[in-house]
Amino acid sequence: MAVIQCAEKCKFQNDGYCSLEKCSTVNSVNSSCPYFMPLSADNRDSLSQTSDTDKLK
Repeated sequence: MAVIQCAEKCKFQNDGYCSLEKCSTVNSVNSSCPYFMPLSADNRDSLSQTSDTDKLK
């Protein structure tokens, strides 16, 4: 297992590290990471709307 730092707004980025478990299809040859997948608007919205109160339910 490798620890790869990542600061991209990618669906695989988790707490500053890449969480991609194994190599898959190359998505981009133009970015710094060939596996970069943009974080979708749905994911960003659901993360920002989660509150501590919701977690207690």
